[in-house]
Amino acid sequence: CIHISRKRKMISTYYRRISQHMGDEGGINTRTKKKSKMKKRGVVAMLAVSVFILLNIAVEEETIHRFLTVNLGGGKCKWSAPVAMSNTTNPLNTTTLLASYPGSGKRLTWRLLEALTGKISGDDWDLSENGHFNVLTMKTSWPHPEGVWAWEGNMDQFIMLIRNPRFAIPSYHTIRHELDYSTNKTESLKRRDYVYTKRAPLEAWEAWRDENFDREMDRWCWFIDFWMEGGLRRNGTVTGNHTNPAEDWRCFHDLMDCTPKAVIKFENLVNNNKKIGEDEMNKMGAVLDSSSNVNVIEPEIRPCAYSEVMSRKKLYNANRDGKGPPNDLKTFTHKQLNAMRAQMEVIRDKYAASPWNEKETAVNLVEALNSYIDDVQGEYEFEVRQYYSKQN
Repeated sequence: CIHISRKRKMISTYYRRISQHMGDEGGINTRTKKKSKMKKRGVVAMLAVSVFILLNIAVEEETIHRFLTVNLGGGKCKWSAPVAMSNTTNPLNTTTLLASYPGSGKRLTWRLLEALTGKISGDDWDLSENGHFNVLTMKTSWPHPEGVWAWEGNMDQFIMLIRNPRFAIPSYHTIRHELDYSTNKTESLKRRDYVYTKRAPLEAWEAWRDENFDREMDRWCWFIDFWMEGGLRRNGTVTGNHTNPAEDWRCFHDLMDCTPKAVIKFENLVNNNKKIGEDEMNKMGAVLDSSSNVNVIEPEIRPCAYSEVMSRKKLYNANRDGKGPPNDLKTFTHKQLNAMRAQMEVIRDKYAASPWNEKETAVNLVEALNSYIDDVQGEYEFEVRQYYSKQN
């Protein structure tokens, strides 16, 4: 009787959510309306389904927590692998996009998102084969050319991941090398098994770096501007010698909220100080906590879940270790470092000024940029000394 009563309560809640959704379809919430049309076209029919089907949905919702990391008490946990979403998931689930410049640690970060939700993540090219329509979270490099807007209107909100371009660009080159510098999806799929397996030799890095540095540094900055501005593209209309920014219609027509809910610094996630990594993961957890109809593991076991993911290197990037030079040996010239620092200073100054300085995401971004600028400045000074010592 208690079990049946609980299911009835869940049915009532579920039915109320659907009714509320139907109200939104009438114009109360444009974003929900458009998402529902593109993501779950059968919502209206749900009102007419039998009690038997609703019972099954209630039972399914009831079992979701079974797949989350188990709370053993006292901050201890039992990690369990994430599972797929069902085809009958609640159409009001809040979905989250994770975006970064390529080579910025999305692979690790999406594993942490999976640990928080207990559900597998998708990716824009669907290399994971998890699909675009039944995942709570998805990763992309959009608007970088390595990304593609493949999720239509199926993502509701966005988390931005950033990494120092001093290391993100070399890491991106590693992926390009593993894919044999492919130029289309078909070629990349043929090389998929080589990804995360080795690092390129230094001579290959230096040739690619010198050919692509200006373009990739520009794209790194553009990635930040695009998302911080809520979907403002640089390549808009041309007036004389000036290119006017253009609004990405998918952001400005409410297919998703393109302003970041959080800015995550990759270096914090992998910091040797475990507390710093936990705090950075908790920023993502806070976004999920405030998301409607998303089950998240309890705050008290998130440090444990963080440790479990970080201890399982096979989940993200261990296969490259010992196979090729590490990223810190893939250096830049002093002129490139000077240009890198200067471009980051432009971005930093923009988001440190009003009205951006009143936004928590902009404050976090500026803090990260300041640390990146300091690191690049230190390396620039070293490379200058090395350069002139060789001249003498």
